[in-house]
Amino acid sequence: AVEDYRLELAATAGDGSRHYAYVFHSSELTRAFTADYVRFSGAAQRIIAERYEVGFLDNGAGLDELRLNNSGVDILDRTKVRLHVVVFGVLHRLVTEDDLEGAGFAPVKDGPVRLIRGERGGFAYGALFQERNEVDLSDLSIPGARIERVRFSWDFNAEVLDVATPTATTSLEASLGGGVATPTLTTYLDANLSEPVIIDGQPDEVPAEPVPAWRQVSHATGTIVFVADLSSLGGTQRNYYKDDGSLDSGDTGDGRSYGDAGFEVEDPNTSFSLDTKLLVLPPTFEDVGEAYADALATPPAVMAEWQLAPGWLGRKVHLPLVRR
Repeated sequence: AVEDYRLELAATAGDGSRHYAYVFHSSELTRAFTADYVRFSGAAQRIIAERYEVGFLDNGAGLDELRLNNSGVDILDRTKVRLHVVVFGVLHRLVTEDDLEGAGFAPVKDGPVRLIRGERGGFAYGALFQERNEVDLSDLSIPGARIERVRFSWDFNAEVLDVATPTATTSLEASLGGGVATPTLTTYLDANLSEPVIIDGQPDEVPAEPVPAWRQVSHATGTIVFVADLSSLGGTQRNYYKDDGSLDSGDTGDGRSYGDAGFEVEDPNTSFSLDTKLLVLPPTFEDVGEAYADALATPPAVMAEWQLAPGWLGRKVHLPLVRR
């Protein structure tokens, strides 16, 4: 027996067009396609997708590798977590991603289109990497402790400073039939900035408020758009950005900050859920963050309709209607 469902996708973003997909379920059907947009390498603890590869910290509490568009270039130092803990209102302790226990990698549901990682809901697609973390700060194994401040951010490494072989020319040079190509530098842009800043290990003026709805990092190997849902964190929320290549002995990872971008919250709620999405695009230095963030915020609506199996009960007759 074959069960047939029609899925209708109606997108409110983009051109608003409707698309249809047919889903069949049967013990008699066999897989006839070979496409695989995302897969999990258990030996390397790495997700390998069509447009990116990500690798995880040994404790699973974050990422420490990111390669874009089959470039083979790892541009990520690590994702960072900072929990500023106050014990009995007197003692202060800093908890980082190195002190945490991650959600783990099992169980992993590895399909050809989507990968589901862990029990807390991490998803990976060909171009989209999505994490959902349920945090309960009351579970801290420190008596009398409360969280005074929390920070989540993505910190890049010195690879973002490298200049790739340039291909772009200015419009004036193009009108003259060529010219010397302009070097390509890594840039950071968010919803608070009218112009991007260059990630070069030198401090920049990036507004701390409000928390931007999106962030965009453009590198020679690809462009990344970040969005996060902070609605359940509460507290006083601020944008966090640090571009400083000087050595910080108190930092984690390589001890330096290259375009370290994220958010921090003063007096957060005791428990919250954090949804983050990273969309990987081909290299572009145009301002595309807002458009893609809008698309991520308004996913297509899905309507499912069961269709009868072939046979006289499943046949439909369509009669023309003539209005006079």
